[in-house]
Amino acid sequence: MVVEFPDAREGVIECLRDLADREFQQRVWVERKGDPNLIESLDQTIGDLFDTFLDHDGLDRFVGAILMDNDEAHAIKELAQVLLPLYRSLPSGPHVTDEKLAAAAISDPGWDRVVDYARRALTLMSR
Repeated sequence: MVVEFPDAREGVIECLRDLADREFQQRVWVERKGDPNLIESLDQTIGDLFDTFLDHDGLDRFVGAILMDNDEAHAIKELAQVLLPLYRSLPSGPHVTDEKLAAAAISDPGWDRVVDYARRALTLMSR
């Protein structure tokens, strides 16, 4: 099956890669190592992913447009169900830098589930 918006699909896959890769998260989000021309952060990744799916409960409507099938929609929904509550519980405010936010997220005991669900979704979308 070919999706209607392959560029948007690739953007989702890129976000999933970031969320599924603990080494990347530490190196880029926390330590800020990597290409200085790229602005990579946890905030940006979550924003890019969920700006695509404003209503993650209605992901079925993206099947054929961005997602290949209901299995992919279900995987993104499962990821949202573990990621968004954790993200909302993180420190916020002007004193919280991107690096501090990412460090708090990846050190949270629930982050392993986020990584696992991101890997599952990435595996489905990369087939």
